[in-house]
Amino acid sequence: MSKIFLLFIHNTYKVLIVMTNKTCELLVIHCLDWRLQSGLHEWLREKGYQGKYDQVAVAGGAKDLVSSASAEKKYFLIEQIDNSVFLHNIQKVFLIHHNDCGAYGGRAAFASDTAEKIAHLTDMEIAQEIIETKYPQLTVENYYAQLNEDNNEWRVTIERV
Repeated sequence: MSKIFLLFIHNTYKVLIVMTNKTCELLVIHCLDWRLQSGLHEWLREKGYQGKYDQVAVAGGAKDLVSSASAEKKYFLIEQIDNSVFLHNIQKVFLIHHNDCGAYGGRAAFASDTAEKIAHLTDMEIAQEIIETKYPQLTVENYYAQLNEDNNEWRVTIERV
């Protein structure tokens, strides 16, 4: 069975024909930082999501939803969420940010590790509110990844925040 949706996205109309038998449970929005990728995918596999999620990897994760970024960047993220909702019938969104993120100016941009983490948590909470307002049927969970270098390998520890 198919459904047809007419979406208004950034001054254009988009018609989506949704095939309801193509679903996945989760959309993961995270930073594109290479140091995060291996640990993130392993963590998702351990949680039982391997091969069962859509993902959007952009600098800063959900930062562009809440920052004074260009409208195009904000609408790009909204459009990706729209696509995942309407094409794959997702039920959850994971927002994953990490320490030492270049899109936030890196670790050096903050007075302390705590100040850095608070900035990420604040942005994720605002992004969560934006997503839940547009899609009240979705559950949004926020996670913070701690990147630590150990013998030239990056260790990733992810916690729900």
